[in-house]
Amino acid sequence: MLLIDAYNLLLQSDVVPASVTGMDLVDLAEALESSRYLGRGITLVCDGRISGALARHHEKHGRNPDIRVVFSGINRSADDLIVDLVDHSSFRRRITVITNDIRLGQDVRRLGARVDTCAQFLHGLASDIESAQSRPKPRRPEVPLDSASTATWLEFFGFSRDGAHPTITPMLRSLESNPAKVPSEPVLSPAKPAPRKPKPKPQQRVIDPDLVKLFNECGLAIDLDDPDLLQWLGTD
Repeated sequence: MLLIDAYNLLLQSDVVPASVTGMDLVDLAEALESSRYLGRGITLVCDGRISGALARHHEKHGRNPDIRVVFSGINRSADDLIVDLVDHSSFRRRITVITNDIRLGQDVRRLGARVDTCAQFLHGLASDIESAQSRPKPRRPEVPLDSASTATWLEFFGFSRDGAHPTITPMLRSLESNPAKVPSEPVLSPAKPAPRKPKPKPQQRVIDPDLVKLFNECGLAIDLDDPDLLQWLGTD
């Protein structure tokens, strides 16, 4: 079982690999999910109360049952909580505490637990992160079609079971047996101009002869291009 003094680990400014530099609590929890330490019963022990970022992460991605995150609350420190967890354990010698805190290390050793430094732990975690990044992503296996599916697709595209197409295949075989039939360049015939449509003859307007006589007697002329006059006369 691993008890990690989380904030003591994250605040280390010693020489640590770049892949684990500047991590926050969420980054640490995610890195542990693909590390060598998973499966050993990891508990991240933190001061204070749960952070908003971690709460949102748990809400979005759920909790990993192999990684616990506990907070000491406002009345005690994370160091005191770690000592209590070791003290109340029935398997103290199976517990490893990750911390650089000298006093905390002395207290848990006295109770029978083992202590590893933050640098030792971070180098192992960094090695796992770099290995995961360099590992090629698994390729999706190519599954061949079974005979029934193959026959269905051949029928859909118009091929027989032997792969022959009723129209395309005989044509290709004919061209292969007589290459002279294949033109080197496409021959284009000149396009014929489309026949012109005859213009419609203007419709002759018929005006009542009595109206023509009346206009002539009044000295008026009938303008057949005047739409108002034509509407008044009632012509189409």
